[in-house]
Amino acid sequence: MAGSLVVFVNSLTFVLLFQGMGSFSVVYAFDRHELNSNDNPAALSDEELKHFNHLGKLGEQGKIIHGEIDELDYFPNGKDFYEHFVRKRLPLVIRGAARQWPAFEYWKNETYMRSKYGDVLFEVDFTKTYERKPPIKKTITLNKFFDIYKTQEVYLDSAFPQSNLTKYISVPFCLQCEEIMSRISSVHLLYSNGGTSYVLHQDGYENILTVLSGRKVLLIANSSYSSRLHSDEYVTVPGLSPIDPEKVDLVKYPGLAGVSFHEVVLEAGDALYNPQLWWHQVRSYDSPNIGISLWFAQFTTEYNDSTIDIKMEEVAKQAELFEESVKSFPETIACRSQNLPLGKFYWPDDNNWNTPSLEKYKMGMKKLKMLSG
Repeated sequence: MAGSLVVFVNSLTFVLLFQGMGSFSVVYAFDRHELNSNDNPAALSDEELKHFNHLGKLGEQGKIIHGEIDELDYFPNGKDFYEHFVRKRLPLVIRGAARQWPAFEYWKNETYMRSKYGDVLFEVDFTKTYERKPPIKKTITLNKFFDIYKTQEVYLDSAFPQSNLTKYISVPFCLQCEEIMSRISSVHLLYSNGGTSYVLHQDGYENILTVLSGRKVLLIANSSYSSRLHSDEYVTVPGLSPIDPEKVDLVKYPGLAGVSFHEVVLEAGDALYNPQLWWHQVRSYDSPNIGISLWFAQFTTEYNDSTIDIKMEEVAKQAELFEESVKSFPETIACRSQNLPLGKFYWPDDNNWNTPSLEKYKMGMKKLKMLSG
């Protein structure tokens, strides 16, 4: 019995096989390997448009990768975090590490937030999905946002104002090194009723995205895919892809055919480290959906080489040069604040080095007696 079979070879190649007389023969191959270059990608044939899912949702044009991003159930120490992830440009998922933050308990309580911070001003987007134009933004009180966020298309995406709201969140342990903590640039609150679908984009900073309530699903891709994602064809500002994540037009953007994305699902309490300039698209589910974006500028780069002619709008070239420049930074950091020697706090007594200090014991007992009355 004759028939055809499409075989998925890898993220870039589909092979169409035809069966006849008990054997298969290759009749057509959809090979997108040539699109790894910075040349303009070739237009797709009708067969390619069909098999790479023209007008499908973002991610349906290639392989969705699961399980290849490292996961931990705690924030690592700063030295390990820098060496194995930040410096090597590798994302990291941290499961449940933010469940101990006070924000995890209090911020989803609308009554509490209204009573404590209802008059605090935040910047709110009056859209929840991709649009080929800058969103309308308004600065309103938290109370006003709570009045409308369940019935209108609004998304609170705002830098933290001057308030003590930040006391509810902790500096992640992996950032508590003098070489990293001093480079924290901004912290944003993300609050919605769910149902958001943000534009595919890249951040100009290292980012730790933490979910405090609800669920977020991310598609992320290495910055090396910038050309394939038509990054230089942006509509609004550099770093925002022109591609509609709800309906990917492969006629207009053929480079996306075969691009592989990692899918990351963050539940409440989870966090994701997303390296600077890695592409990501975020969808939010469940209400209230609350997140924190913490940005830090670990690698400051300046292109002083007069032979490099680069413009701000050349997004793909910027990404390529950034990745190359990171290689000039140290492969490790001291992180002395998390690696303090015992001698900084204790030194053995010269005469009684092999026994506990009796004087310190007596002093401690005396203080305890005074406290107990």
